[in-house]
Amino acid sequence: MADMVEFELVSPSRLLKSEPVEMVIVPGAEGDIGVLPNHSPLICTVRPGVIKMYEAVRFLKKFLLLVVSAKYLPSAAQCCLK
Repeated sequence: MADMVEFELVSPSRLLKSEPVEMVIVPGAEGDIGVLPNHSPLICTVRPGVIKMYEAVRFLKKFLLLVVSAKYLPSAAQCCLK
């Protein structure tokens, strides 16, 4: 199995989605951010748009959300809703 990133979609009241993926693309305030395993830690503001999840080099799922911030760690990507 390839290295995975644990993608989490979080609202103020609960965890909405948690799923291992090979890559997630988040619409960053200054451009899209592609997160792969072992990504450098980063906290950033994101713009409204589509979050895309990939597994086994194929498109898996996408979410259209108004996201407030995102946090990236070497093994996880977390998007926090308002």
